[in-house]
Amino acid sequence: MAGLIITPEQRFDAEIRERVFSVRPPLTPVEWARAHLSLPPGLNALPGPFEPWPFQIEPLNAITERGLSSLTLMWASQVLGKSQLLAILVGWIMSETPSGIVAVFPTLEAADHWSRTKLGPMLRDTEVLRNLVMPATGRKQADSQGASTIRLKLFLNGFLVMVGSNSPTGLGAHTAKIVIGDEIDRFDPSGPEGDPLSIVSRRSETFSDSFRIQVSTPTVEGVSRIESELALTDYRKWHIKCLGCEKDFVLQWEHIRWDKSPAGTHLLKSAHIRCPHCNERLSDTDRQAMVRAGKWVPTNPEAEPHARGYWANAFLSLLPAHESYENRLHQWASEYVAAKRKGVAVLKTVVNTVFTRSWKEENTAVEKPETIWARREVYDCDPAEPEKLILPEPVRLITVGVDVQTDRLELETVGWSTQLESWSLDYRILRGNLNQPTIWAELAKYLQSRFWHPWGFGCPIDGAGLDTGGHYTKQVYAFVLNKPIPNTFALKGRGLSGHSWLERSEKIRGLYLVSVDVIKRAIYDQLNITAPGPGYVHIPATRDYLWVEQLTAETCVIRTINGVKVPRFELPQHHRNEALDCRTYARAVVEILRPAWAKIEERFNGWRTEALKRAEEVDQAEAPQHGPERLRPEPVTTATGPNMENPGPMRQTELGRRLDGSKFRQRPRGNLWRAKW
Repeated sequence: MAGLIITPEQRFDAEIRERVFSVRPPLTPVEWARAHLSLPPGLNALPGPFEPWPFQIEPLNAITERGLSSLTLMWASQVLGKSQLLAILVGWIMSETPSGIVAVFPTLEAADHWSRTKLGPMLRDTEVLRNLVMPATGRKQADSQGASTIRLKLFLNGFLVMVGSNSPTGLGAHTAKIVIGDEIDRFDPSGPEGDPLSIVSRRSETFSDSFRIQVSTPTVEGVSRIESELALTDYRKWHIKCLGCEKDFVLQWEHIRWDKSPAGTHLLKSAHIRCPHCNERLSDTDRQAMVRAGKWVPTNPEAEPHARGYWANAFLSLLPAHESYENRLHQWASEYVAAKRKGVAVLKTVVNTVFTRSWKEENTAVEKPETIWARREVYDCDPAEPEKLILPEPVRLITVGVDVQTDRLELETVGWSTQLESWSLDYRILRGNLNQPTIWAELAKYLQSRFWHPWGFGCPIDGAGLDTGGHYTKQVYAFVLNKPIPNTFALKGRGLSGHSWLERSEKIRGLYLVSVDVIKRAIYDQLNITAPGPGYVHIPATRDYLWVEQLTAETCVIRTINGVKVPRFELPQHHRNEALDCRTYARAVVEILRPAWAKIEERFNGWRTEALKRAEEVDQAEAPQHGPERLRPEPVTTATGPNMENPGPMRQTELGRRLDGSKFRQRPRGNLWRAKW
């Protein structure tokens, strides 16, 4: 009506009505994260309000693009924010487009870890999410007839359930619009229903707008699941522009160089980038500037339009270097050189998690038995009692692996250095009726043995692992529960590389599930190391050829299980592998113990100081008033020795020689050996 006067109160009321009743378009994941997300200190390298790196923006917003139904990320580990991106996408779905979400992790433990360290802090510290998720206790629990848990988050019009790939019940129990697979190269493909990711994806088929997200670092070439999935996408790579010639290229490991001294020494602080077009020398500061100005470019135009994929290595990282390095290029160069020195297993990890490349197995078999047998060594032993070996000086941990057979127990005792260089200290067979307590008492007595260290004290056996896969499972469980030594474990092997190394059984106390294919691959990689050092396997000169044949009996083959290629270790017919099984269990015990090497080194230094002090006290008390001067025992600096026929609880004599060369024996130092270890 003409001439109608609108008062300020009416105008304010109209604005309020428009804001309240208008439908706001949903924010994109990046807009939502910038508006609401703040990263807590202590759990993030860059705490505070979230600001995405340039290469994170497009992958985050891909879920909102029409026509896309899958997102695949083959990204480097830890430095690109891969797990944080998954948490942001989950938070955005909860807040902006509520729906059902199923997130699959390699194991239930991995699901718990992600929920506690990534999702939990975000739900706690983000105001817009804090009241969306139903709490585990309180009034809302009763009203909703349900409650959230570590692996289940309930919110209005949706839910998030986190399951392990090794949990068939959890995989097939939920129908959801969004399916997330984290570290899919480590999924368990052995389920009775087939591949875990395929099982969950079928549960989303009822939704016409379903969306699948899968992320992982690669593993082995020809086996890597994430590599196969990425090949079906448009395979986008982050292209950077050289500051010299301004031509685009994808930063790879081959472009990182460093200088060498005239003597051939690596000058790692000089690490730099060489442009593949103009050979321009670019610094780490230049790298960061080029990364910030880069862009995603599709490299597979023949891919289906609904599948989006992104590949990124660690060289895109904009995080600062560790304090001991001048910059990131210096750090990566140092890590690579150190990995090459430590052996194949460590180098493989760098290739997978930093270079973001699948590992190409140049040789899936171990060295020939005769080649390994030729590397045998003469171990140092007690001159007065040659059957008693002296430990190698670097040994800091001793474990025993026990293989249970029908009529015997076969066991290997292995000494480990801080760099996992190993010495086979003993291999023996205990024969007897496993239904009788005699043989188990003999094993218990052996596990309580001590091995003489050249620093002057006895080292106990730190842990033992027993096979439970035979016909005497109950007897093994009973033995483990009696704990002849504190760290006695029951082990059950499972031949799948998709698992993590170990998983604690939730049903049986003291039982660990061991992925023997993973451990055997690591053992074979170590056997292929030809020079003493990190990872090298030392074999005593007294070990027979049959033992080496058993240690190298199995071969690695590629099998297809439920449509997924998996490397398996298989034993040819008419071959035996007891020695390999014993070494596998001894190595598994190291993983269970998760040794804190710094504390162990400190403990050894304390024992050494105490032994030297007691030795000086004994020498002073026994010093002769007259007569020829005695020589002190010569220090032992190397180690390697024959198998012990009867190790006994500890060595009871101190060795030395008179001036005329004849041997003498001092009286036992009882107080020294009764010290608390």
